[in-house]
Amino acid sequence: MVHSGAPSFCLAAGVLGHAVRQISIDSPKRAAFRRNAYLLMTKTAMDIGKIGLIVINLLYIAND
Repeated sequence: MVHSGAPSFCLAAGVLGHAVRQISIDSPKRAAFRRNAYLLMTKTAMDIGKIGLIVINLLYIAND
């Protein structure tokens, strides 16, 4: 591999510039959604929760 001699900070500056543009384009509505995104459950997580609840209920009924 041949080194082009280009300084490495050029790539970092390009990435930083992209991040700044991305932040300025985002609307307040999208920012609020991203802040609360951890509260959302995926379909898979809900299915796993239901399976866990069923197992817990079966064990509880079996001990009666």
